[in-house]
Order: sequence, then C-alpha cells, then structure tokens
Amino acid sequence: MHLKACITRIWKPSCSLEIHLRENGFFFFKFGDEQKCDRVLQTRPWLFDGRLIVLKKWTEKTCLDGDLLSSVPIWVQFPSLHLKLWPKAIISWIASIVGTPIHMDRSTGNGERLSCARSFIEVSAAKPLPKSINLQVEEGEEIEVDITYE
Repeated sequence: MHLKACITRIWKPSCSLEIHLRENGFFFFKFGDEQKCDRVLQTRPWLFDGRLIVLKKWTEKTCLDGDLLSSVPIWVQFPSLHLKLWPKAIISWIASIVGTPIHMDRSTGNGERLSCARSFIEVSAAKPLPKSINLQVEEGEEIEVDITYE
C-alpha cells in the first residue's frame, strides 16, 4: 500500500502501525504505542502526496458516520505584527484567540522574519474567521492585529 509506505517513511514509527480505510474516505491509524501516536499528533502538520493529512485522536465519543471535520488546521499569518507582540508567548496567545495553536513556523519562533508572524492553528469549520482582532496591550493602548489565512 502506497500510503503505508509513505506514512512509515515520514512518521518513522518504532512500533506496530495498522491503517484501516473506511468507506467514507477516512483512514484510521492504529499505533502499537500511545506515546508514538501522541508524537505524531503533536508534530504535525503532515502531508501525503502534497495534501494535508488532518489527524484527530479517536475517542469513545467520536461519531464515525458524522462529519469529523468540525475543525480544520490552517496556516495563519499576522502581517506587520507590532514589535511589542513578537515574544513567542504573545504570538501563541494571539493564535489562541483565533483557534487552537498547533505549531509556530521556525522563522517566527526564531524571530528571523519580522514581516509577519506565522502559526499553524486549528480553527472551527463552522464559525467565520476574523480578519483582525483588537488587543489591549497597556492601559488605554489598543493594537489592531490583521489576520491572513493561507
């Protein structure tokens, strides 16, 4: 199976890995070790043949027949971010206003590119995405942060 060969190459699991296909186009990945599964979930994003793999951890409440994509991970840019807002903790906090932060790109984390901050964020598929947010940074000082979605 082409998928298993590619997944094994990029995830490098040191445990058993089973792949099951459902009729609705979803795949289930069963790891022999929960820590290996958590590592894969935490080090995303992952691509297969140039397409994003959306990973969700299965729980007993997961509905197999419903729409599992209530949220989607996307890259978000904060262009021309004010220098006061560049510490990594603040960028993560801003990202958490938009959704659930997953990963900050290396150039943003290292402060190498100041034209924009970039973060991979899980956002609700049902809610509209904000074009900007207003932040109170100091007593009486408000900064508007523009948001661009890739």
